[in-house]
Amino acid sequence: MDINLNENEKYIRISQVSEIMNHIKIYPILDENYNNIIELNINRSMLNEYNFEKNIFENDKIIKNTYINAINGEEISYNSWDSTDFIDVENYNKIAIAYESVNPVNDYSAMYDSERKYVSKLSI
Repeated sequence: MDINLNENEKYIRISQVSEIMNHIKIYPILDENYNNIIELNINRSMLNEYNFEKNIFENDKIIKNTYINAINGEEISYNSWDSTDFIDVENYNKIAIAYESVNPVNDYSAMYDSERKYVSKLSI
């Protein structure tokens, strides 16, 4: 899944069932023209070609037993779900979110501004 970031969207947070969290990768897309430089297998069935940077999601920055309320961006306690911490996407115009060898099961994710205040819901 690729996402065009709006000017005020500086941070992202994603929630998933706990066993899926370690399969998430977030790649900044550096080439707006999608030059056919690197292939990235997204969700097993789609093959898109991007010029992308390294994964910016650090799996050690997971907040256990929480999910993100996509309506207001609040963190909610809940067993068997985990959330990312705030992931800085300020320097990018577009990112790709890949779930390696698994399928995402929710849309409990959100975008935040530079003050880490809720901006918008993000459907994965």
